[in-house]
Amino acid sequence: MSALKFRLSSGVSTFRTVCYSLRRVGKRPNFREIKCAQPGQEGVLSMFLLNKNAWFVLSLLTVVTWVVAAEVANSAEPILRLPTNHHTCFCCRAFTDTGYLVFRADGTFAHVSREHLGVILFDQGTWKQNCDGVIDLRSRLRLRSVQCGALSIRVERVDVFRALASLKADMTSFLAATKAASFSRKEIEKVWEYSYQPFPDSPELTSRFAAVTVAPSVESIPRRKLEELLAAWDAYLTDDEKNLRHATPITLQTGTFLVSQDDPLLRCASVADVKKSLDLWEADDIGSPYFVYVMIPYEQFLDEIKTPQPFLFPQGPPLDP
Repeated sequence: MSALKFRLSSGVSTFRTVCYSLRRVGKRPNFREIKCAQPGQEGVLSMFLLNKNAWFVLSLLTVVTWVVAAEVANSAEPILRLPTNHHTCFCCRAFTDTGYLVFRADGTFAHVSREHLGVILFDQGTWKQNCDGVIDLRSRLRLRSVQCGALSIRVERVDVFRALASLKADMTSFLAATKAASFSRKEIEKVWEYSYQPFPDSPELTSRFAAVTVAPSVESIPRRKLEELLAAWDAYLTDDEKNLRHATPITLQTGTFLVSQDDPLLRCASVADVKKSLDLWEADDIGSPYFVYVMIPYEQFLDEIKTPQPFLFPQGPPLDP
């Protein structure tokens, strides 16, 4: 929005300059006669005033500029700057659980889920909002995954990433040991399997997973695609921003919401997604729609997490949109 205001103010300044010059000349402008009221704009005006149709072109461009600027201003959603002197909380209702994303005044955040058995910590880390209103979320627990065409390495958690410590060497050895031109889905999803501990306090419980997965519609992978995935994984290992995600608070008539294009936990990737959710789910007796993160008072968050998630639909939940 600040950039838009800057462009509008610049347009107003240039337009006033032209009007001032025309009043001085008193007739159809001519490049040799017109004088700029503001230093440094002579070159800008000379581009438009070199021929007999310059006045028409300048008038047309002025009208078009103002129309476009007005449309952008009307369509732009107000961006909220989160306070740094007190905590801010966003809440997302989802039938069997409720998610809460808390931005603390000390620059840290916590993402928790209130479920039937208690409250579970999804994520935590630090946050910082830039001049465009986008919030950088640097996680201590979550990492983004690697996508390379139809192939992906699903990381998501720091403990899973640690379990993949030997993946680069294992993939390199596999490719060196075979000259096959292509590989089947079953072969790829079985050749690299690893285990991790989902619950650090229970080391006897382990979960086994396939490191590389293939898109559902693909049955055969060329060797070249597997080599590209290995190169992408090699670059990922040294990427300092693999734990960085983003969110943007936006204000609509019905409240303040969070959108994110790279964090699936926040559900809505755009303003259109928020509006779709608002259209599908009317506010219930709890006071907020489903499947969208909406701002709530921090005191409400503290009160709600004192008890487990209630069973909202004894007869069965509606369909998830």
